[in-house]
This record gives sequence, C-alpha cells and structure tokens, in this order.
Amino acid sequence: NLAAAQPARVARVSIAEDIAHGERIREYRVEGHIGADTWKPLAAGQSVGHRRLHVFDPVEVDAVRLVVVRA
Repeated sequence: NLAAAQPARVARVSIAEDIAHGERIREYRVEGHIGADTWKPLAAGQSVGHRRLHVFDPVEVDAVRLVVVRA
C-alpha cells in the first residue's frame, strides 16, 4: 500500500518489476482506497514487464495498493 498524508487526486499509476530473473507477475489489479474500508478498482492487467503505465479517469484516494493475483 502507498498511503498519502491527505487524500490526493490520481489519474495514472506506473508499475514496474525487476525482470532480471524474468517476468513474474502474471495477473494484478490496482485499487484506490476511497474511505471506510472501500477499495475501488483503478486498473488491472495480465503482465507488468519492465514498466506498465495505466491512465484512468481522475479519482480522489487516500491510499493505493497493488494486488498480485497470480505470479
């Protein structure tokens, strides 16, 4: 999780993995915390590779987390 000191408006997220030993992330999702135990899906994908950039409609969140579903 990446928590902010106060809510922030986000519209993109960049994900990277060390591919020195190959690509390991096979399925993931990115979620934003929008209050009171509520996590909103922001992006999802099948692989990350060296770097993956997701752009989405702006949303105000107080934390962002990456959930690796399958590796």
